[in-house]
Amino acid sequence: MPGKRCLARERAQHDVASRLAETYALVHRHFPDRDRVLIGPKAILEYLASLGLRRPNGGPVTWRMVLRWHRSLSFPLLTGGWLARSGSRVSPVSTELFVTAWMLSQFNGAQKRAIFAVVNPQGLLPVGKRPTDPDMRKRARAGQREMAA
Repeated sequence: MPGKRCLARERAQHDVASRLAETYALVHRHFPDRDRVLIGPKAILEYLASLGLRRPNGGPVTWRMVLRWHRSLSFPLLTGGWLARSGSRVSPVSTELFVTAWMLSQFNGAQKRAIFAVVNPQGLLPVGKRPTDPDMRKRARAGQREMAA
């Protein structure tokens, strides 16, 4: 059937490296003045939080997760370390546009092992939870109607 989608085929054809390059070029073309350097774990984690990225369980992203993303998912990070000769520490570095492009180039956030969750910008619903309070459901529906209008 020509219009039928196959998740396994789509996942196999998803080339993260080329998609990251395309997404970065697109984002850089539209927002060249927004490319700022992020120096240190605190700055990188704060920027991820400002994008609304959370752990799959709703908690904040940790530095260990960022290092795992760097190892296994090509997260754009120049890792820091300790220089033994001079006795100084080198901070990890990344850029805002590269991090944004990396997030947008992922196949999806809900893989077998979820990479990250995204916070609802209005904050009406708890992250990853279905609303149980009837009033909260009404507010969520009203917020969705406003966004659609």
